Amino acid sequence: MKEQACQFGEQGRLNGIVTLPENNHKPQATVILVTAGLTGKTGPFRLYTRLARKAAEKGFATLRFDLGGIGNSGQIHLGLPLKLRTKLDIKAALDYMEVTYQSSNFVLGGLCSGAEDSFRFAEEDARVSGVILLDGHAYITKGWWINHVSTIKFWVECCRGLFKKFKPSKQSLDESNLEGDQGGLIDYQQMDIEESTGILKKLIARNTKLHYLFTRGLDNRFNHESQFAKMYPDIDLKDLVTISYLPQIAHIQVFEEDRELIAKIVSNWLSQSFSVS
Repeated sequence: MKEQACQFGEQGRLNGIVTLPENNHKPQATVILVTAGLTGKTGPFRLYTRLARKAAEKGFATLRFDLGGIGNSGQIHLGLPLKLRTKLDIKAALDYMEVTYQSSNFVLGGLCSGAEDSFRFAEEDARVSGVILLDGHAYITKGWWINHVSTIKFWVECCRGLFKKFKPSKQSLDESNLEGDQGGLIDYQQMDIEESTGILKKLIARNTKLHYLFTRGLDNRFNHESQFAKMYPDIDLKDLVTISYLPQIAHIQVFEEDRELIAKIVSNWLSQSFSVS
């Protein structure tokens, strides 16, 4: 494995790290990891570093980079909406890898907001043939309610609400944020189901492969693996969408073994979905 720093984009303002496999084999796709919230290119607790290095073991090159205004990357498009600035930055990342490493096919991915940024961009760029969404969008279904009311957590919340008028204490909120289940590194609103449905239909029609990985950090709206298909009953997912559900792992993976498990799942999906020649 080899790693090297890079600068790219307009005025060289974007900063990233390219991780290359030791061999000279050319994979079908190059991985681009999009920053999560306000964290930099290492990812929370260096999750992105682990993902990139594990992908290199499977023969895949990866670029992890700071979006403009985050980490070591500068921002020069302050007059533009955030979504548009993000799309321009991601496009610059693909362009750089295409020119510098002759990459022509890409897998985008990220955690939380990085997942949705990748998903949105994939719709508009035919060079993207795969998307990795770690705790991305999810929507409550009937099955979610059935599973939810059967949990101890649900009844604990009901009892707490009965005695505290459904207002959680500051301590409980702090504990939740520390664990990384309900809080994140940045508070953002997930895309609505109408938007995600439209994008997903276009990606499926283009034969884009998607892997969704959910942790218990999203148990307030996702709590079983078969829920995903129920979220989109009118879409034929074919064999293009795969799901990993890890209820034992928090949204922000403090423990090394949790980050290792996610990296292993993602790298295995890459090698199964995109061959290395």
